[in-house]
Amino acid sequence: MFSTASLLVASLLLCASVGHGTLTDLADRSLLSSSQCCEAISLLLPGKVSNPASATYLGEQNGTGAYWSLQEASLSPTCRVTPSSTLDVSVAVGVLSVGRCQFAVRSGGHMSFAGAANIQGGITIDLSALDSVTPNAAGTQIAIGPGARWGNVYDQITPQSLMVVGGRVTSVGVGGLITGGGISFWSPKRGFACDNVAEYEVVLGNGAITTASATQNQDLWVALRGASGNLGIVTKFTLESFKAGDLWGGSIYHLATNDTLQACFNALYWYGVNQANGMDNGSVVINSYGYVADEGGFLIANIIDNTDNVAYPPLLSNFSSITPQLENTLRSTNMSSLAAELDAGTPYGKRSLFGTATVGNSAALFAAIYAQHKETFADVFAISSAKFSMTFQPFSKAMLAASAAAGGNVLGLSPSQGNLVAVGFTIQWDDIADDAVITAASEAFPKQVQALAATYGLQNDYLYLNYAVEGSDPITAYGASNVAKLQAASKKYDPSQIFQKLVPGGFKLPK
Repeated sequence: MFSTASLLVASLLLCASVGHGTLTDLADRSLLSSSQCCEAISLLLPGKVSNPASATYLGEQNGTGAYWSLQEASLSPTCRVTPSSTLDVSVAVGVLSVGRCQFAVRSGGHMSFAGAANIQGGITIDLSALDSVTPNAAGTQIAIGPGARWGNVYDQITPQSLMVVGGRVTSVGVGGLITGGGISFWSPKRGFACDNVAEYEVVLGNGAITTASATQNQDLWVALRGASGNLGIVTKFTLESFKAGDLWGGSIYHLATNDTLQACFNALYWYGVNQANGMDNGSVVINSYGYVADEGGFLIANIIDNTDNVAYPPLLSNFSSITPQLENTLRSTNMSSLAAELDAGTPYGKRSLFGTATVGNSAALFAAIYAQHKETFADVFAISSAKFSMTFQPFSKAMLAASAAAGGNVLGLSPSQGNLVAVGFTIQWDDIADDAVITAASEAFPKQVQALAATYGLQNDYLYLNYAVEGSDPITAYGASNVAKLQAASKKYDPSQIFQKLVPGGFKLPK
C-alpha cells in the first residue's frame, strides 16, 4: 500500500506537470521521509525503484562495475531509482524536491570517497540506463548519456572512425568525468572534455528540463563546464566529434633508480617546454611512480601516447629512450585498447582514495615532490595490501590555450599561468583498520606539495576536481570570479538550492 503522503505528492506532481512547471513553493512546504519519497516515485515510475532486497538494488550497489570504491558501495540508500529517460529523471527530482528528501546521483560511480555518488538512508538516482551513444548524420557531434562508460563509447564510435575528447579509462562514467573537467589524450589539441560539450540537456532542481549551449542559456553552459553536480543532473551531453583512426601508445616500465628517476624528471620538464613552443600537440604523457607492497618496491610507468599515430615522436623521445626497460607495451592500436590497459591498473572491490595538487614546471621540484611522497606515505607503504601510485600529468600551455579557445569554462586555468603539472595519487587497500593512517597521509601530502612549490615560486591553487581528496575545496580553487559565476547560475537555475541542500555529497559551492 502507498501512504497518504506519497499519494498526495504524486497528485501534486501530476498537477504541476513535472518537467515544465516550477515546484519551489511546494518544496518549501512539504516534508516526507525517504521511504515516502521512494513510494511516491515508485507510483509515478513503476518498475524503476528498487529496494534493498531486490536484485536490481544489489546489482547497482555491489555488482560488477557498480561502485569503484568499497567506501561508496558500503552506503545503503533507502531505495535506488533507475530512470530510463530524461522525463524519468525529471519526475524523480520533482518528487525529491517536493518531499525535501536527500539524494545522490550516480553516473559511473568512480569517485573514491563515500557519499560522492551514493547516500546512506536517502535516495540514489542511478543513471546507468541513460547510456546511449548517438552520432549525428554528419558525424560532427555525438549525443551521449551520462551513464555510459568511456569503454562503451569508444567501442561504438571507433568502428565509425569517430572520436570525442573523453576519458582514458574504460570503466569511468561519462557524466562525472565531463562535469569535473575531464583530462583526455586529446587535451593538448582540444582542451578538457568539458570544453567540447556543444550542448547539455539538464534536469534542474524543480524538475524542469532545459538545454544549455552557446546560444541558449549560455551562462549555464559555461558554468556546467566544471560545476560537477551543483547545478542539476545532466541527462545528455552533445559532444563535438571528429574523424580519428588508431593511436600510437602504451606504457614503459622501469625500476625506480637514481638514474631513471632523474631522466623522468628531466623528460617531464622538457615535454612541457617543447610542447609550449609548438612541438607536437598530438603527444601526451602520464609520468607515474608506483609502490606495491607485496611486490617489494618502487616502479616507474611512463604512459605515452600520440593521437596522430606517430610512432616514437621526437617530443616523447626523452621518455621512450630511458633504459633499462622492464616492459614496453607501445604499439599502434585503438582507443578502446589503450583505455582498457589503463583500466587494468585500478581494479574494483578495494578501498580507494584519490588526491591532487597543481604545480609549475621544474625538474628540481618534481624530484623534491618525489622525495616528499616517500616520506609522507612511508607508513602507507608498510601496509601489505596497499597499492600506491603518484602521477605527474602536464597541463601544457598548448592544452590550456586549446581550452581557452573553446568558449570558456569555470576551471580558472589559462595559458598565462605557464606550463602546469597536476600531481595526483591513488591508493587502494583492503582493511578498514588502515583508513586512519592512509587518510592522514593523503590529507597532508597535497599541502606539502603546495608548500614545496611555493619555495620554487611555482605554486598554483588549482585542484583537478575529479582527483581531489575528500575535505578539500576544488571549487574555491577555481578563483573568485568563477565561483561568482557558479553561484549566480545556482541562484538563477536552482533558486530553491535543491542541489546544495538536498544533495549532501560531492564538492559543494562555497557559501
